[in-house]
Amino acid sequence: MLPSGIMAMSATSEQTACGKPGMAPTWSSTARDRVITALGPSRLWAALGDGILNEVYWPATGQPQTRDLGFIISGDGFWVDVKQQLSRAIGEPPSRPVA
Repeated sequence: MLPSGIMAMSATSEQTACGKPGMAPTWSSTARDRVITALGPSRLWAALGDGILNEVYWPATGQPQTRDLGFIISGDGFWVDVKQQLSRAIGEPPSRPVA
């Protein structure tokens, strides 16, 4: 017995998502400011552009797992969507000698 409002789904080739038909698949922006990777054996890659993480790849680079992960900055009585800002800058961290 399922809780009220929960429907059982059968395993057929014609399953549809809740809220069908949904959005058509699209590509994320090709505007890339940086492509980054994690150090060590984690196998994580990401592309940064327009103030957001455009795509996150894990465990391989063949297909993104996340697309358009934005950042919201909030404070006392305000919030800002970083992607919607007209000016932003990505800088290099200060260099320091390797010990």
